[in-house]
Amino acid sequence: MPTQQDVETFVAAFAGHWQVEGGFHDLMHPGATLRVAGARAPYSYEEAERFVAGVKRGIPDIALRVLDWAARGNTIYTEWEMSGTIAGRHATWLGINRNTLDGAKSRAGVSCWDRYALLEQV
Repeated sequence: MPTQQDVETFVAAFAGHWQVEGGFHDLMHPGATLRVAGARAPYSYEEAERFVAGVKRGIPDIALRVLDWAARGNTIYTEWEMSGTIAGRHATWLGINRNTLDGAKSRAGVSCWDRYALLEQV
């Protein structure tokens, strides 16, 4: 069971992992899985790492702001807002993640966001 400090460490890592080089490693355990909105199956750790790197290359100014979070047992729910420049246009979109923590890192995550609102902006 994660401690309160583990949860707070995870939330801080989650909030900053898009802006920090190697931030993904501060967030996820090797061997973790991540299900991303629209994906047919969960990504392995390596696939998720490549996904995050690809998004960062495509949206270099991407930023994430944690709006709220709640923890219950080893599960943490994080509501967030992301923003960045896509195809020359600034966009913002909302989402939520559910992560299963082992210490201060995730063993499994699910990430969902409002893809329709994002598509409307770009």
